[in-house]
Amino acid sequence: MKQHSAEYLAWYKFLYVQGLTTAARKLIYQAICEKKITIEELFIISEFEFYEFFPDFGKGEFQDLKYQNFQATHTKEIQKRFEYLWEDTFFIPLNHPCYPQRIKQRLKADAPPAFFGRGHLPLVNNFNIAVLGSDEASPEEIKLTWRLCTHFVRCGYNVLSNHSWGISEHAHKSALIADGTTTSILAGGFYDFWVRKGIQVHGYEINSFFLSAVLPEEISSIEKYEERAKLLAAWSEAVVIVKSNFFKDQKTDAHGNIAAALFALENKIPVFLPSKKILNRSSGNLEISHAGGIDFNHPKEITSFLQRQH
Repeated sequence: MKQHSAEYLAWYKFLYVQGLTTAARKLIYQAICEKKITIEELFIISEFEFYEFFPDFGKGEFQDLKYQNFQATHTKEIQKRFEYLWEDTFFIPLNHPCYPQRIKQRLKADAPPAFFGRGHLPLVNNFNIAVLGSDEASPEEIKLTWRLCTHFVRCGYNVLSNHSWGISEHAHKSALIADGTTTSILAGGFYDFWVRKGIQVHGYEINSFFLSAVLPEEISSIEKYEERAKLLAAWSEAVVIVKSNFFKDQKTDAHGNIAAALFALENKIPVFLPSKKILNRSSGNLEISHAGGIDFNHPKEITSFLQRQH
């Protein structure tokens, strides 16, 4: 942990505020951006001043967000957690210069207030291509993943995926072996995190970065898999779904592959799928294809498409 300022402590406390809806967060972000209030002042102003800044809080749709919710974060436990974050963990609040800009631009008020990260911090603003797929992968699907990621890193892209088995693990390994870089978005916090051995042996400290929007003590859940899906798509120039199984993906760590693809398509981020010529179409990929996914036969088709877009 390298940032101990009062400002970052305030952002950290912000993560513990109860009743903080997206709409309420948007109002607070707007006030901070317009320099009407700072994040630190939010936790130390009087109750009278608080309701002068935010007269709607405590009423209607904001009824669960009150002055007392912010005051409740003044605890020794929260202070202790902030001070004792692991030495190799970065705390990246919304106004941090290394906060992923693509996520901020695309998600706007839905962007997480802060991230936690480990690894090579400069990778957060590289150009990413997300390579996603099921935990269970055939030899043909694994071979395709290696072809894709090797090509992407040679074209200067960073490979983005989750930190799971199957397609994701092979995406990271193949990119690193090709002397490229990778990033992972976690569905849980860092206290329950370990770097897979297949990634450790390839110098992950300088070639990889791991990002989590979840408090370090929290564990992964279906809801967090769905949130991760949006972050994966929002952080990418393109999303490639090697394989998504509609039923199995709902119950495993790969949950969210279809959600990531659909979110990307809704936000005009291109989504690519292996054509029938190179792989049998899985049930999830069939759904993504019907929603507007683009077939490809060779990785070059994806990078050529992106070059034309830029």
